[in-house]
Amino acid sequence: MGKGKDSQLKSMLNSKQAEETIEGLYELRSLKNKIEANLLKKDLLGLLGSPNPEIRELAASVLGVTYCMPDAYETLKSMLVGREKNQDVLMAVCEALTSLLQSGVGNSSEISSRLAFIVLDSSFNSGLRGVAHLSLRRINSDIALTDYARAPTDINDQKVNLEWVRDFTKSNKQ
Repeated sequence: MGKGKDSQLKSMLNSKQAEETIEGLYELRSLKNKIEANLLKKDLLGLLGSPNPEIRELAASVLGVTYCMPDAYETLKSMLVGREKNQDVLMAVCEALTSLLQSGVGNSSEISSRLAFIVLDSSFNSGLRGVAHLSLRRINSDIALTDYARAPTDINDQKVNLEWVRDFTKSNKQ
């Protein structure tokens, strides 16, 4: 990637136009260029605080799933434990934290506790609850990566061992 591409992506990520920022995130995600992403890390982390939920969702995915950036862990964790209210964004945050934990970044017990809380709370939509359940299973080695990738994300289409899930809430009360 040349300097021109770097500055073009930086400009897109910092655009006041949501559509341009979203386009920049999609482009960065498709590049899968760790060096490029590291150069734009500060810009990407800033997007987790965007007022636009689609931008927050994409930024979480790019930081956690595509590039597995350890610097994103604390912000993603704070989004999971209560700062984030948009359930689509929370699904991306669950997946991002799962990727980070799988790569050795973070504390799986504190994330597991919050994921279990989401799985058990019927006020969350079934998609978020399903993603949280799959993430909980993945970070606790209860599901193989290939099965995780192929599993349905709606909790109504999954087999859920509620006893097992509840055990995670006992150690860390929400």
